[in-house]
Amino acid sequence: MSALVPPEQAAALYEWLHHGAPAPKRSTRWEAPNPRAVPLVELGALSAIEYATRKGNDAPAIYRHVFALDGMPVLAVNAGLRLLVIGGTYTVDDRGIVG
Repeated sequence: MSALVPPEQAAALYEWLHHGAPAPKRSTRWEAPNPRAVPLVELGALSAIEYATRKGNDAPAIYRHVFALDGMPVLAVNAGLRLLVIGGTYTVDDRGIVG
């Protein structure tokens, strides 16, 4: 079972995480793999992650986060060949990915 976030709550979270940048007018419903539904194959420790977005009034940029050696999440793949990020000691707050 998936937990759906109401659109207005998703928009508020988006704006908080993007330093006030307005949320998209339309929300997108993503299909996310259930990590408990099928066996997973570990690909290895995820040492860093990069993503492109716009925060606040800034121009679009690529953000890179390097995970702490003692708290790296695992990158895994399921039988449907979908990637999953599992575990780790990171959190997400208004500064971005922490840990």
